[in-house]
Amino acid sequence: MSDSDHPVSHAVDVANQQAVLEHRLSELEQEKNDLQLMLDMALEHSDTLLDTLREENQKLVLQLEHATGLTDFEEAQKNQSIEQFQLVAEALPVGLMIARLVDGHIVYGNPTICQFLGVSVEQLGQQKITDFCSDPGDSQQLIMAMVKQHTFSGQFRWAQPDGSSLDATVSLQPFIFKDEQTILTVIQPATTLS
Repeated sequence: MSDSDHPVSHAVDVANQQAVLEHRLSELEQEKNDLQLMLDMALEHSDTLLDTLREENQKLVLQLEHATGLTDFEEAQKNQSIEQFQLVAEALPVGLMIARLVDGHIVYGNPTICQFLGVSVEQLGQQKITDFCSDPGDSQQLIMAMVKQHTFSGQFRWAQPDGSSLDATVSLQPFIFKDEQTILTVIQPATTLS
């Protein structure tokens, strides 16, 4: 009979294997407990972190609402200012138009300027301010005033759709209109020329 066939030897091997397995089981239980402890700590920390993030989010939402409220208020004030300006401009007995500095395109004209120039509001909005200068020298002065962005006051000759011209006193002033750099032009007719 060999040692492996001997019942005592076999019992010792089984006992050794059992001891090894019990030791390994003990190690695994300890690892499980350690992992559970780490998981519990991570969850607790993540809950704290999540609470902090929620608080920060609430603060940011409130700040955004406050900022948006101010922006809406400022936008409403700006729109009200534009509306008030247009109401005043439409009541003026002198011609008033506003052209963008960048290209001279007319962005606003009151009814008096439309009547003076003999065009509708729609037609005026399709023109550049220099389109109405009948004298090339006047056109050049107008362009220079726009380029240099300075005030100007003087006499210009304005072209009419029927080919006639009108002399007028013109005042130019750099002006911000609807967040654009523009030139505010006030025109007071002098006489009609043929």
